[in-house]
Amino acid sequence: MIRSLTGWRYVFAVVIFLHHYLIDGKSALQAGGVIGVTFFFMLSGFLLAYGYKKRLLTREMTTCDFWKARVVKLYPLHLLCFAAIFLLGIRSFAMTDLPKAALNLLLLQSWVPLSDYYMSYNAVSWFLSDELFFYLMFPFVLPVLLNSSGKKIAVGAGIFAILYSTAAALIPLDHYHAYFYINPLFRFADFVFGILVFRIFDQRRQATGGHASRAEAGAILLIVATFILFDYIPKPYHYCSIIFWGPVAILIYTFTISSFSVIYPPTSASRETHCVLPKSTGARKRRKPLQNRTGGIFSQGLSCRAIQLFGEASFCFYLIHQQAILVGRTFAAKASLDTDNLPALLVFLVLTTLSSVACLKWIERPITRWLKRKLT
Repeated sequence: MIRSLTGWRYVFAVVIFLHHYLIDGKSALQAGGVIGVTFFFMLSGFLLAYGYKKRLLTREMTTCDFWKARVVKLYPLHLLCFAAIFLLGIRSFAMTDLPKAALNLLLLQSWVPLSDYYMSYNAVSWFLSDELFFYLMFPFVLPVLLNSSGKKIAVGAGIFAILYSTAAALIPLDHYHAYFYINPLFRFADFVFGILVFRIFDQRRQATGGHASRAEAGAILLIVATFILFDYIPKPYHYCSIIFWGPVAILIYTFTISSFSVIYPPTSASRETHCVLPKSTGARKRRKPLQNRTGGIFSQGLSCRAIQLFGEASFCFYLIHQQAILVGRTFAAKASLDTDNLPALLVFLVLTTLSSVACLKWIERPITRWLKRKLT
């Protein structure tokens, strides 16, 4: 587990929450949706490659076992949230909605380029529909992406650029949301790019420390600048996630590499505190590191116990946050309470965070453990 990335999971879950929270009819953070989802798709590819590379490539884990593990992760909470839509009175069921309900339950809704389908019921579950497709493809694309030569990867990237540009020219602008933002085939590129970021990291798994905090600060400033500049991207081109790959990739890579950096003692010929490890020779002993790093100051902040817990609950947070906002605002309206303000937003954020932690401890983890026992 890379603790700083777990922390970032909560940060970007909050970013998506802010996107969905409306104040005076406007999103509290318009850029939060597109950039937040792009982060999670890329992080998914990166972390799956990080966690399953050895097990899948050495056949320590079978493809079917991998799929079982991922389905156990996705479906239980998805089904509970689907049921909650009706139990909370958010929506009533009609027989005419049966096709939408079936596709939603099976996590196939994002393949239909109609908002009534891919935004049906718990609207944010379209993300799971895409993830399910990524999980199905992962065992097949992982060896290709990690074992292919740099030239082949470059050729593949060139072909992708041509196809992507062609699609952008041919697809009507009012369909950009359905295809570039929702459709699993288009968003698969985010996932693949996350795997390629892992490939770059894996070639330099351990780095010398000394400037981790500066590198992390630079990555954060870049992502903040991306949020600021988002409003200057003409609609609907901001649905093209490829625009945000660079800043998100740098953020993921920087915080991962800083978590694996080490500090070495200075050589007798240098007074510098941090030194690059010298090349080993037959007559020279390899220096042992003074200490392992946990990253720079920002990584250490993200690694605190509370943020780690919230990060682990980010999947629950994502799935329940929109329903929490809707139900909470309904009750607030009945009590004549104004929720179009920052204090109300903060209250909703705290309550949603606490609810997600409760969901993690009392629902997601127990169900996941029970299903794993049954399946194994």
